[in-house]
Amino acid sequence: MLQPIQPCVRLKDAVKTFSSGTDIVRALDGLSLEIYPGEILAVTGESGSGKSTFLNIIGCMDELTEGHLEAFGRDMTKLSGKERTDYRRLDVGFIFQDYHLVPELSALENVALIASLVPDPLSPRDMLRSVGLEAESNRLPGQLSGGQQQKIAIARALVKRPRLLLADEPTAALDLGSAKEVLSILIRTIRENPESTDKKASLVLVTHNREITRIADRVIVMRSGRVSDIYLPPDPCGAEALEW
Repeated sequence: MLQPIQPCVRLKDAVKTFSSGTDIVRALDGLSLEIYPGEILAVTGESGSGKSTFLNIIGCMDELTEGHLEAFGRDMTKLSGKERTDYRRLDVGFIFQDYHLVPELSALENVALIASLVPDPLSPRDMLRSVGLEAESNRLPGQLSGGQQQKIAIARALVKRPRLLLADEPTAALDLGSAKEVLSILIRTIRENPESTDKKASLVLVTHNREITRIADRVIVMRSGRVSDIYLPPDPCGAEALEW
């Protein structure tokens, strides 16, 4: 009998609070959610609903105030600082809205920098080729368009073979054509992964653009730090079908 696929990330009763003057803001308010290997999970909701905080928590860039986080069979709430750093370095690939490239390094050097941090990286030059930027390998980020810079950021995230890919509004600063190119690369990364289903990488994509959620296997709608709705798009589409 086939065994059901186990979640790679499990968040249970997650609470994250911040101080704001004399007030306490509950950015996450009892959120529970599971993420599965090989899925594209879109997270949407209004500004301030907790989307980015959720991403920061599962990427161990921030810690829970209350609740439980498990990732790849480990209780993340019990890890040391070094173990949390190793998790971010080895298991998680981050893609941000503002790229976070090192401006003094070339496209190739930006990717190679991340490759140098892990024991078994992919080829930085091959990664640039995979996002269509091999010809720009010696150019600095400031000499490239926003779409090109985001493609470098994707190559940099993928070069270390992450098991969890976290993208926070990766197309918000891009025109429609560049956004489609970036989303196509992300879709291809997940859909064409040769690993068995339980070992496939997962993509968690935070977006305010509901049209982009059409590429997802599952969509989470957040409101006030909670999951207000979960639904399955009837027929996940490719990036070329998106319009806004």
